[in-house]
Amino acid sequence: MADEFPASAGDLDRAVRGWLAVVYGQLRHYARSAGLEEAWLVIEDFGRFAGPLREAGRYLERAGLARVAEEAVAEGVGFVLFRYRKDAP
Repeated sequence: MADEFPASAGDLDRAVRGWLAVVYGQLRHYARSAGLEEAWLVIEDFGRFAGPLREAGRYLERAGLARVAEEAVAEGVGFVLFRYRKDAP
């Protein structure tokens, strides 16, 4: 998956790189397997993970690979909708 990101990804914080793997690796794979171009990520204790996850979302948007389409938090649980670029690898 590293070859799909600009070289600058290596300079990102480890937690941000971990969220990139979750969001662009696993979640995108699940979405594509289901024939979808978007997927919801649900995260318990969202406040603890929000910073690095949002930074990963901004990185994906700058790279033109995906974007955060919606975000909501209820009782500490975060709901984040990612939309993936149709022609992304």
